[in-house]
Amino acid sequence: GLGCPVPSAPLTVIRPRPPSADHAPLMPVLKNHLDCLPCFCCQRKEAEEPVVFNDIRAPADPVPSQPEGVTAASSPPVAQVPFQADGATAASASSKFGFLWLCEEAESRRVPSAVLRTYLQTFQPPPHADAPPDSPLWAALLTRVVAFSQDEESAPSCPAELERFQHHAAVPQVPEGYAFQALVAPGGGIVIHETALRGVTIPMLEVIAEYVDRLCAAAEARGEAWVRPDGSRVPPGGSNLYEVVTHVVKPATGRFECSLVELMSTEPLPPDFFVSHFWGESLRVSIKCLRQLCEDKGRDVKTTVFWICAFALRQHDVEGELLGGVTTSPFVRALHVAEAAVSVVDAGGVYFNRAWCVLEQHFALVRPRLAFEHHMVTHRQDEDLAVCLLEGFGVEDKGLRDDDDNKEKQQREAKFPRELVDKAAAFNLGEAQASEKRDLIAIRSAVGSEVAALEATVRARAFTASRLGEELAGKAPTQLSAEGVGLRERMLEELYASRLRKVSIYLYDNNDLEEDVGAQLCTHLPWTVADLRVSEGAVPALATGLERRMLEGSLASLQRVELVHCRLDADGAMALGRILAATTCRVHTLNLRRNGVGDEGARGLGEGLKDNTSLTSLNLRDNRVGDEGARGLGEGLKHNTSLTSLNLMVNGVGDEGARGLGEGLKDNTSLTSL
Repeated sequence: GLGCPVPSAPLTVIRPRPPSADHAPLMPVLKNHLDCLPCFCCQRKEAEEPVVFNDIRAPADPVPSQPEGVTAASSPPVAQVPFQADGATAASASSKFGFLWLCEEAESRRVPSAVLRTYLQTFQPPPHADAPPDSPLWAALLTRVVAFSQDEESAPSCPAELERFQHHAAVPQVPEGYAFQALVAPGGGIVIHETALRGVTIPMLEVIAEYVDRLCAAAEARGEAWVRPDGSRVPPGGSNLYEVVTHVVKPATGRFECSLVELMSTEPLPPDFFVSHFWGESLRVSIKCLRQLCEDKGRDVKTTVFWICAFALRQHDVEGELLGGVTTSPFVRALHVAEAAVSVVDAGGVYFNRAWCVLEQHFALVRPRLAFEHHMVTHRQDEDLAVCLLEGFGVEDKGLRDDDDNKEKQQREAKFPRELVDKAAAFNLGEAQASEKRDLIAIRSAVGSEVAALEATVRARAFTASRLGEELAGKAPTQLSAEGVGLRERMLEELYASRLRKVSIYLYDNNDLEEDVGAQLCTHLPWTVADLRVSEGAVPALATGLERRMLEGSLASLQRVELVHCRLDADGAMALGRILAATTCRVHTLNLRRNGVGDEGARGLGEGLKDNTSLTSLNLRDNRVGDEGARGLGEGLKHNTSLTSLNLMVNGVGDEGARGLGEGLKDNTSLTSL
């Protein structure tokens, strides 16, 4: 966790002994967390028995080093596992890297996550015990996945070696009088070897909730009401996941040693969404939240798959499921399969203080895969309404005009409870809690040096969703922190320190903003931002600020820029043209609708198009572009090979301008929409 180098030779764990001078620099850091200090600095073979480290056991056997030059034809890397849970072997834990390797290699070969999920739903990967990291099965599986992604019209094929792992009933024969028969799928369910592939659908969750409610009501009718640790009665319809696991999941699955998903499903269910949540929230409320997410994202409520740990883990053997450490846990593996994560935030905001939720946010927000999204959703009890804070936009975030996305999004998300926004804005990893002390230590170690980035990202995620636009537009009263720092300054500092990839800000149709607002915003954009959308406010300095930061390389990830009705003029457009001309430019979408770039600005953009190879869409609708500007764009089209869409509606382009565009089209081979 401290980032110490791992020796290339086999690592031998030796007995703890008094620290030497070599250990002195480490001791102040380690002494607060360790009960003992195993020495990894030398290779003395003194180990006779495994060393206990905070109740996590390390085998005395040497751990093989990671092979170099891994390719699709070779085996996945062998895991370096210095510590294991009690009774574990290095092989059983390190084999879990095989599945992670498969997911990461598939992504590096640009296999869409949806294609990977389709394949894994058809053919299961091998069980960990049968596929150590050096097994050729992983490479064979990767080869088939890549081939399927390149020709999705053909049926996916399965390596012959995997056939024996495919279809085995979780409950071959249900005992007569089995109390949980209603939860067992026809045929007795299915054994799903990889925990990350044990997702659930909302119809499955409804079946579970209905069964839980009936069981709870029956217990109450018998005078045996379920009781919470504080002594309060569990009302039918109000059971949380602690109670669901205790009264239903464990009793239903224990005798079969399977997860509830394996009992209920007839096929592997790779998750579309990873669900991060506090178990104290009501199951019924969680279902409402997930339904709202499906509606906002335009997903089919019946078929969308969610990964929920309570139903995915084999609850009788959670220790076995978590072998190998938090960074290779089922939680992390499921995040590698899903296309997005969703944080279901409870009404009290306890979610932000749970250590496992912190780890999930870390991988979803600070270390995400490409195109991975993170959403938050909660339930307003006062209105019986679920509200989502989406990363990006929902299907209903469309106004009368195409450029109303930010406004509609802001109005929808304004219903998210302000007290929960404040909870997120005060997020502090040091206050996180876990049921097991060793889990907390391991999670903090996994976050490591990225604590500040995680805290800033969680805070900025909440700020930018609802409050930053208000502050920049002057729509909120001035507030000072205890240190005397203004709320706007604090928000901008958190934004700059964050790892946000999508930033959308609505400026409330304010055309009289302070002159430095655009410059302030640009200066504080995080280096990770890939999608920037600002609308309805006078921030002309934003464009020139973007030029400075992109040409110096501090916004190298930016791929989509939408500055709609931001009072941009010719200077701003020319600055953006110089960005397009840079060899490092990765911007593929540029939307400047409803500004005033004019002919001079359009010519500057045309100059940028001559050397640009990334831009595919340019929207200059309603920008006072006349014939001279159109001719300048035509000159750019002569040389450009990437642009596919150009929008010049509601401008002043006449015959001469049209001829200039036509001349450009003679040599252009890429444009498909004008």
